[in-house]
Amino acid sequence: QEVDAALALQPGLIEAVILRAGVRYKMGDVERAKRELQTAVNAHPKDIELRLALARLLLDEQDLTGAAAQFKQVVKREPGHPDALYSLGLLAMEQQQLKQA
Repeated sequence: QEVDAALALQPGLIEAVILRAGVRYKMGDVERAKRELQTAVNAHPKDIELRLALARLLLDEQDLTGAAAQFKQVVKREPGHPDALYSLGLLAMEQQQLKQA
């Protein structure tokens, strides 16, 4: 409720958007969490933390293609971003194993 109140006062508060999506995800409202993060990414396409939050959610949901696309956007905006590069490496290994299976 506090997060909703903060967002009512300041709708663009990125940290609150990420927190609320995380709470929704943990409560099982995966689609709403994903939709909120995607909407926020669309509104703030240069925000790396939003993209990382969306990428992690997509990864948790086994949407490897969607997660990779978000991590690639992070690297495009911030080349050398360690978390995004590491995650892309893991995704590449995962996808290679799936191709071999």
